[in-house]
Amino acid sequence: GRAWFDAGKPRPSGRVDEWGSFNDWAYTVGGMLENAGVEGFLQSRTVRRSAGDDDAAGWEALLTVASDHFGSTPFSPGALLEVLGERAGEIAPPKVARALARTTTASAAALTLANSFRAMEGRRFGDDEHHIVSLGRNSHTKTVEWQVNTRSGQTGEADPSPKRLEQPDHTPTAKESIGGTR
Repeated sequence: GRAWFDAGKPRPSGRVDEWGSFNDWAYTVGGMLENAGVEGFLQSRTVRRSAGDDDAAGWEALLTVASDHFGSTPFSPGALLEVLGERAGEIAPPKVARALARTTTASAAALTLANSFRAMEGRRFGDDEHHIVSLGRNSHTKTVEWQVNTRSGQTGEADPSPKRLEQPDHTPTAKESIGGTR
């Protein structure tokens, strides 16, 4: 610790994975370890996290399709399902695909995907760190809309900042998340 302090508290020279509210800690500990000769602090964290999650490849594929199709345009789970069509079961993560296969209506499928989005919001998948972000409730369509962001913070191919919609003054119900009204 003292040698690191005497060296001017350097940050690690390599990439340290983002770690939410622990970023400052990660850079401090990473800098200390590198100063002491230990390299690669937290660099394998993303690989280990993805390797331990059978659905990670499916989420990466699903979010890539959404990002490629919608770019920076907010979308609803139902709209994504329309884009996927019959391929939904092939592209979606295995757990989501099994849940979608049990649905009997388009609204039930959209609700299933909306619930999956909520459960995975903010988790990052793949080298580009695709992640789903809720933009809030669209007051015109009465649905909660979503956007796919990447590691660089960019959405799709265009706008680097998410387009925030009207934020609800309440937590949306499942019905509102797929297009119902409150």
